Amino acid sequence: GVISAQRYEAVDSPLAPVGTYRYLAIYEIDGDLAKIRAEMTKRVQDGRMPVSGSIDGAGTTSSVWAPRGPEVVGPA
Repeated sequence: GVISAQRYEAVDSPLAPVGTYRYLAIYEIDGDLAKIRAEMTKRVQDGRMPVSGSIDGAGTTSSVWAPRGPEVVGPA
């Protein structure tokens, strides 16, 4: 299932101006992607997972990513 989720908003910066997309959501999942997406769809359809009316469905993109190495965490 979904382990965690985090939403982000792009920040204007002289080093990297905001591009085409201003918002990003990252979901960490564990398990079968097709089953998880089907369950998320079901929850949206039956109202258990509300979706903001401000989402531009036509302008939304989705990608699936896999790690290319271990997570690197700095000292505490």
